[in-house]
Amino acid sequence: QPVPVATSLSSIVLERVLDILAILLLGAGFGFALLRDRLPAWLLGSYALGIALLLGFGAALLLAPPLLGWLANLRGLAQRTWWRKGMGFLAEFVTGLRTLFGQPAAAALVVAESLLIWLIDALVVWLVASSLHAPLPLPAAAFVALTVDVLAAVPLTPGGVGQIDAAYAALLALLALPATDVGALVLIVRLITYWSF
Repeated sequence: QPVPVATSLSSIVLERVLDILAILLLGAGFGFALLRDRLPAWLLGSYALGIALLLGFGAALLLAPPLLGWLANLRGLAQRTWWRKGMGFLAEFVTGLRTLFGQPAAAALVVAESLLIWLIDALVVWLVASSLHAPLPLPAAAFVALTVDVLAAVPLTPGGVGQIDAAYAALLALLALPATDVGALVLIVRLITYWSF
């Protein structure tokens, strides 16, 4: 049985939102535990923007059903076929996004899996640092990896080339990792993650 486009699209958007939620929670947690008052303003701004966008998304999901009902009945448009089809598509999309609200066990499992996936991303950075004998403890590696993931959520270049590398270098420099280790670590991590994720 074919899956409607709106349902497919809503599952992709929901997966991305849950990923960003997991990354923000883990990255902010490791960052505050590790650096507390030494977090730079640009980094705090990145986390604040991510949290604001997620709160906006949540508010939109809460307000969507009554708003869609009101929009569907707008005078002059409600009788037009293209408007009814568009409103039907949007209603189906929003219903797909709200699916996990009615399934708390499934929602918990999806969030737990997302947390695990992003912790594995942090483990990659730590294992590469360990293989280079770089002085980067696991919490610091997790902070770096997860913060880079937050900054890479909206890639500015294809594959985040340059953007992600610069974020890695800046965060590793913030943690006072030796410059020779920074370059090697960024190159190896990018080689692994660019081609495997």
